[in-house]
Amino acid sequence: MRIGLLKRLGNRLIMMENEIEEIKKYLNEDQDPKVIKKMLPKIKNLLTSNEIIEYIAVQKKPVVTLSPDCVALTNKRVIFISPKSFGLTMDFKDFQWKNVKDCHVSEGLMGSTFSTLSVLNNKVVVSYLPKNQARILYRFTQEREEEMSEYRR
Repeated sequence: MRIGLLKRLGNRLIMMENEIEEIKKYLNEDQDPKVIKKMLPKIKNLLTSNEIIEYIAVQKKPVVTLSPDCVALTNKRVIFISPKSFGLTMDFKDFQWKNVKDCHVSEGLMGSTFSTLSVLNNKVVVSYLPKNQARILYRFTQEREEEMSEYRR
């Protein structure tokens, strides 16, 4: 009986360590660990085969936000996650990289705004991103935009 319990506890600890290691990959620029822990499984459920999460940026408003917006970049698309109803529901919008026409970052006093415009002129905007996270989003998206402009030629 005790051996079985110890095995289960050991397995649980290993699972927790693996989860912590996975979350650490996305905590490069002071992202809120609680938000990453909550959003990561939801984002993973949206991934297609061979799709890999490259980066996650987390909104940081000047007031307390229970469920901040996030932007996830994968090797195949950009995904915008907007929690609604105090985090009980989620709104997901995405653009495949081949459909991204332009990405823009503007920096202000209270953070940065990141926007993406599709080739069909659909636009999604996330405000109050920490500046360092927005710069990384911008750098990554500029690389993808260059690749896709070659692809569309």
